[in-house]
Amino acid sequence: YQSLLALSGQIRTSDGFGQQQLAQRNWLGQFTRQMETDEAQEVSTFKGDIQQSLVLMNGKLMKRATSLETNTVLGKIAASTNPTQIKVQQLFLAALARHPSEDELTQIKQLSTQAQVGEDQFLQDIWWALLNSSEFILDH
Repeated sequence: YQSLLALSGQIRTSDGFGQQQLAQRNWLGQFTRQMETDEAQEVSTFKGDIQQSLVLMNGKLMKRATSLETNTVLGKIAASTNPTQIKVQQLFLAALARHPSEDELTQIKQLSTQAQVGEDQFLQDIWWALLNSSEFILDH
């Protein structure tokens, strides 16, 4: 949640801390279920189901994080004057904290020649795929 929030350009402020905590709790609550224990306490367990995948792929927070608005990470990278290959490397660094492998670069180059969309849409698609990768979800 925090990673997607930061990538979407949302800045945490001390003024709305309570509201931000509530928003985080509500968002994370989509992926857990409450169970009562024998001691009358509640325990949260992670579901990890299709609903989680759909929210991560298509939810409001993911849409904000993959927006091309100027305050998002993607928006800043896409607006730069760097060549597309450098922008792709910056996306990998921002999402996965590593450079793309040679195999990944080869596949991305092949996709870019086949893509029938502009550079911004292409970068947005790459960004979406990176943010929905297991590597991003598990590392962040």
